[in-house]
Amino acid sequence: MKNLIRLYLWPLIKRFKALFITMAVLTAIGVTSIIAFNGISKGITENYNKYIDKSHAPNAFISTEMKNYSAIEDEIKEQEGVSKVEKCIFLPCSSYLIEKQETKSTQMFTFDEHHDTYKPTIYEKSEIYSDDLANVFVESAFAKLNDIHAGQTMRIGYFEQYVDIYVAGIVSYPDTVVYGASNAVSTENSNFGRIYIEKGEVKSLLKTIVEKLKNYVETELSLSEKIKETINSLVDKLEQYKGYLSDEIQKYANRLSIYFEDGANQRETLERVKAVLEKNEIKILESYLFNESLSASLIDSASSAMKTAGAAVSIFVFGTTITVLTMFLLQIIREMMRDIGVMSALGIKKEHIMGLLALFSLIISIIGTAFGVFFGHLIEFILDRLVGNTFGVATKAPPLRFLNTVLAFVMVMFASQIATFFASIRITKLMPVDALNDQASSKKVLPPSIDKKLQHSPPAVRLTVNSIVTKPKRFITSFFAILATGLIIFTSIAALASFKSALNNTFDKYIQYDAQVVFASDPKDFASELDSLNVKSYEETRYATPVLSFNGKEEVIALQGLSLDTTKVVIPVSKKETAKVPEEGITVNMITAKSMGIKEGDKVLVDGHEVNVAYISKLEAYNVCFCNIDRIGGENGYANNDVISYLISGVDKEALVRQVTNYHYDAMVTLTADQRNYFSSRFKTLEMVCIVFIVFSIGLGALIVSLMMQTSLIEQKRDLCIMRSVGFSMSQISWIWSFVSALQFILAMAFSIPLSFLATKVFLSITSTKMAMVLSYANFWHVLMTSALVIFFMLFAHFFCMGIVKRWNIADNTKSRE
Repeated sequence: MKNLIRLYLWPLIKRFKALFITMAVLTAIGVTSIIAFNGISKGITENYNKYIDKSHAPNAFISTEMKNYSAIEDEIKEQEGVSKVEKCIFLPCSSYLIEKQETKSTQMFTFDEHHDTYKPTIYEKSEIYSDDLANVFVESAFAKLNDIHAGQTMRIGYFEQYVDIYVAGIVSYPDTVVYGASNAVSTENSNFGRIYIEKGEVKSLLKTIVEKLKNYVETELSLSEKIKETINSLVDKLEQYKGYLSDEIQKYANRLSIYFEDGANQRETLERVKAVLEKNEIKILESYLFNESLSASLIDSASSAMKTAGAAVSIFVFGTTITVLTMFLLQIIREMMRDIGVMSALGIKKEHIMGLLALFSLIISIIGTAFGVFFGHLIEFILDRLVGNTFGVATKAPPLRFLNTVLAFVMVMFASQIATFFASIRITKLMPVDALNDQASSKKVLPPSIDKKLQHSPPAVRLTVNSIVTKPKRFITSFFAILATGLIIFTSIAALASFKSALNNTFDKYIQYDAQVVFASDPKDFASELDSLNVKSYEETRYATPVLSFNGKEEVIALQGLSLDTTKVVIPVSKKETAKVPEEGITVNMITAKSMGIKEGDKVLVDGHEVNVAYISKLEAYNVCFCNIDRIGGENGYANNDVISYLISGVDKEALVRQVTNYHYDAMVTLTADQRNYFSSRFKTLEMVCIVFIVFSIGLGALIVSLMMQTSLIEQKRDLCIMRSVGFSMSQISWIWSFVSALQFILAMAFSIPLSFLATKVFLSITSTKMAMVLSYANFWHVLMTSALVIFFMLFAHFFCMGIVKRWNIADNTKSRE
């Protein structure tokens, strides 16, 4: 065996270097898919869990009115399942960005850096702190959208009366749900941000703000009595807050962070805590479990989607790899017929010959794994950073995952050896005398029936049919290579286009408003303010986040109440193009419907109220359910909590933001463009996956098609040289070759395109998250684009191969029977 390896292995690699390179590339792609996609799904979970641990993230949050909790804090802690309670004060306010000269809606949260409490993760920190100004930390998403950095000065205040503050750092919290609004309202909003301030810094800051506001009321003669009354009410509230921020800081709060014991039923524990607050007549403004919050849902669903996509991609790539490797190895065995016959005649066992091919495949596996590990970790690194930026998670470069590398190598080796085994079965059936009588002796001839019909056909047609019938395996191998290439290219292009179409359809076709204003309290006569802003049209809506129950499953949903004749939101459904807002019942979005198994006509519970499901909405990047605005709140409403919002079209966006920010400090403005960017950022990771596969598939397609044609040429070298010697011109040979390639292409595309449509739908389905379920928008243009790419590969390979044929020495190759 050693002598066999020494004498034949290197000549075998050298002789079939083109196929060797192709198989190594295929192997590398398989390894890359395992490393990258399985690695990133683990990376998302690992980074997020570390992030949560580092932040000491609570299990639940409750926002209330400002209260002294000293009397009932022990009662809360004594509830079954509760391990710890932390208190925080948060203040809605306005911020002014000096560099951009823009106002923003802001929430200011207190934290205590000297206690083991829920703390932010610091992204960027200033080298020095300010002695004169309050030092604050700005939330990372808001900072990124507004180009805020540590060391800058910004302003906060009310009614355009601002106080300078110093940005000591950029931070992030795992909890990103908007206070007083729905979980579905985008928090990655350029007009809404969070500021975190250490408790010791707040008192002097509020003192300065109160003095500014008092002076403003006294000196500004143009203020109406209504505005003065509003400002004075705010001043009273801020002075109360200032009083709370004294030595009694631990008593007062308007936001509770609840930690649960291990194994506690979180939903039931939260309800017990809320019952204690309600018993003590404390108004609850908002409550939610951390693992049901927007950020946690996004991370969990993104990790699950990437894991499923990674497994599906790996299975697909390895299925293709095994098939193509088997065909290529069969090609090598056909080329080695005489060599196998000589070796058998010399007494070399067939098992040793098969072992030589297995070693050949093993070397391919090692080389392919080495390149695959490198490129896999490179792609994982890129995706990891992308995921970190997308979800605001503090990430580090992913480690070299040893287990993933070992798993990839084992799978590659298993695949290559399986392919080698199936290809080598033919060797066991060969007798030495058959192998020595080279390919010419066993060459197939046209069946008499076909030969008779082709007697009067043009030479090109006859030779084309002869090439296919006498070399069926070569034809099938080339056909499969083209089919696989078209399938990968089409699926990647169509999936990428579907992500773009989901955004276009949602925010251009179905969401027909420019801005949304959400209020945490009654906006009173906000409509008259909109009239003064010359708004084209607006519509009052309500939002709620009730618990939807069906067949034993529960899910917190975003429920939006719209008028029956709404012009601001179009609801797409499957049975007809659009649906009206149901007068009774609700429209459930398809993401929630799929996860809970809900169908049209089912009865569901919304906060305990039995409600009919009128429609299943096909909104893709907008995870919201809809109902009649008159049914959402009140004593007979579906939901137990709701907030008011306005959908606005045709408005000067800068003027709207200024108005809301300066005169409604407990409101926020979300522009539709911001929402679009928000969802677009959630698609970026999957879009990167598609782009990577488009690049890989184009390179792989060009390589496979080119090498398959070159291999076919070498196999028919003698026949082609004979054709040239008897008078066939290069153009005639080229046409004959083109007929065969065209037939392969037509058949491959006939199978590839339908399979591609199915593959695209499957890929989009398994990559759906709790925030988006993308529908397939594959169409004729994607078919055309895929076909054009494959044709380009084939034309390039064709002309390259014809150039090789033209350079052949006719006399030498006509004598050769190889």
